[in-house]
Formats: sequence, C-alpha cells, structure tokens
Amino acid sequence: MNETCCPQYTIRLDVDQFKISKSQKQVLSTFLRFLKSGAKTEKIECSDSSNNNGKAPNSKRARAGAVVNQSEPRNDRSRKKKEIRRERAIDKLNKKGVNIKEYQKDRFERERKREKSLESLFAEIINHKKTTGTGHTFHTHTLKVNSSEFNSFAEESEALYMKYQSLVHKDNDRSKTNWKDFLVTTPIGYQFMNKSFEELPYVDKYGTYHQNYFLDDKLIAVGVLDVLPTLVSAKYFYYDPDYSFCNMGIFSALHEIYTIKKMHLLLKRLQYYYMGYFIYNCPKMRYKAKFEPSELLCDTSFKWMACSEAIEKIAENDGRFTSFYDSEEVPTININNLNLKICKKAFDRTFLIGVTWEVLQRHRNYCNIDNDKFKRNFQEFVNRIGEMAYSIKIHLPQLG
Repeated sequence: MNETCCPQYTIRLDVDQFKISKSQKQVLSTFLRFLKSGAKTEKIECSDSSNNNGKAPNSKRARAGAVVNQSEPRNDRSRKKKEIRRERAIDKLNKKGVNIKEYQKDRFERERKREKSLESLFAEIINHKKTTGTGHTFHTHTLKVNSSEFNSFAEESEALYMKYQSLVHKDNDRSKTNWKDFLVTTPIGYQFMNKSFEELPYVDKYGTYHQNYFLDDKLIAVGVLDVLPTLVSAKYFYYDPDYSFCNMGIFSALHEIYTIKKMHLLLKRLQYYYMGYFIYNCPKMRYKAKFEPSELLCDTSFKWMACSEAIEKIAENDGRFTSFYDSEEVPTININNLNLKICKKAFDRTFLIGVTWEVLQRHRNYCNIDNDKFKRNFQEFVNRIGEMAYSIKIHLPQLG
C-alpha cells in the first residue's frame, strides 16, 4: 500500500446509521418523476456533503474564512431576508404569549414526520403503477448465480455487461468467459439463512447474487452482491448507458442500502454495506464518501475511522498512503488458541478434523513445506482478521 500511487482503502457503511442527504433524495425523487411522466433530467451531483469532492478542505483557508466571517458586522442589510422574516414571526408569537421553545419543538416534529425517508421514497418507486402513455414501471429481482431463475436472464445480462464495458470503460473484450469468470463464478459456498424475505423471495442463502433492475420489463442494470452473515459487499455494478441520466450509480447504491436494511430487520448481525474501495485521487469514487456516516479501514492497525476524519488525514498527507492510527500497534493473535482444521482420509472418505498449532507442527505435510515462511504468512493473515480469528474455524488445505 505504501508503494502504490493510488492507495485503496476499504469503505463500509452501517446501514442502521445511514442518513440520506438532500441530493440523494433528489436522485430518488427525479427517478420517480421519470417513472410517472417519462421526463428525462440532467444528472444530479451529490454535493451537499461537508466534503464536496470527497476531499478535505484546506484547513488554513477554512480558518481564514472563519476569521473573516467573524469580523463582518451583522446588520439588517447583510442579513438574509429569511432571518428577518423568522425574527418577525417570533415577535408576533411573543406578542400572542406563545411559548417559543414549545412551538419550535412542535414544528420540528411536524416537519420531521413529513420528511421522506429512504424507505418511503423506495416504497413509492416500487409501488408505482403506470398511468400515462409516457410513464414507466420499475422492479428488481435478486437472483442466486447459476440458479434456473438467474440463467433465464443470463444472456441478456451478459449483453448488457458488454455494452456497458464498451461504452463506459472503452473495453471491447467480447470473450464470453470474461463476464462469467468475473461476475458469475464465485468461491463463496451457499449456506441457508433460515430466514425468508417477502421482497426478496429468491434470497434464502448466503452467497453471490445478481440484483437485476427492470424498466418496463427491460433489463437496464445489474448489481453483483456477495451476501455474508454480517455484511453485503457490492462487487460490481453495470447498466445501460442510455439511462445514465438516472444517476444509476447513486441510485443503485441507495437501492442496495435499502435492500440491506430490509434484510437487517430479520438478520440482526447483517448490518454493513461494503462499497469496495475508496481511492482518494479517483474523482469517480468520491461519491462513496457521500453515504454518511461511512468508514475507511486503516491498513496498518485494521481499525475503522469515520470517512470525513480519515479523508482529512489523507489530504494532509497529500494523498499518499496514510495510517489513520499509526501510533497504535497491530494486535498479535495467539495462534496456539485458534480452531484449525485439516483434511483426513479414512474409509475412502475425507473428513475435516480439528487440530491445535502444536499438533499441526508434527503433521507429516508440515515438514514438507517452507514452514518458517508458512508460519510467518499465517501469523500475518490471522493478525489481519483480528480478534474474530478466535471465534472462527480456519481450514488449512495445504496440509491435508
């Protein structure tokens, strides 16, 4: 990481804490208007965050601006008309004997109830029925890769991927194995959740899924998701460039957050949305920092830091690789206390058996490898996992 020109930081969001911004609401409202009327609009830039570009502002300039603002005299001419109207309204209420604090509290509560949430906005989008000749309908299917439902859309999905890669990324590799190897083949084994979701009828196991987006029954976008016990990882997203005016990247991320929030209602451990990597010097990735309050992972201490704070540290380091907690030591995991698994054959069958590190070192295969290098790499691996390494089973196929 400290040698690359463009350090990559893992970025995640606790969907329980997600706060949708005004511009993100505008993306959903604009999409709903498109469904109702078919009207196309300009792309919306999500710039209402305190970090406009995903970059920290120049601290010296910010402090200088604060000093200038404090030194400006506040008089009626310089104040906004809105402030003057507010003061006049308060004066009128005072004359009527109204308790201002109670009035403001009640008004805030009324406005809060009227304010649309992520869930209410998507409920409108999903439940919208076409009523005009120029309107549209929208729905999604979340399908397990290689299932019969998935295979029925595979050819259409692959063609959409090829179109997206060619027009958006100028990638003209037409080999059929490209899409399949990248987005269909998965190392994740499927495991039952023991839960069912009304809005996600095909999601019953942890594993890799394609979330298909349909406009009037036409496939216009696909999000590739890895669904795991504590998180959903957004692996890739591709869409029909003809619909780029819909802000598909932001729209899909909001829809994926909405999906995870629905799953989290029944699967309490599943609460994190992993958005891949955040690259400070890549303008196309700055939008990820707008999903607040997201976090970046420190690649030195393996601890998370609030995105706004971490980005400020990266900016102060001129975009180079930055350790957010470089004063702290990386915790060392005691490998003698781990639950290790190796294969053992008996009666023409193969079993996974549990061993300790002490027993493992006497295994015949351990003597046939570069055990110093293996131990060093294994120690680094479990250190990266952290304390969770003590509560999981670790299979070592190299030794059995």
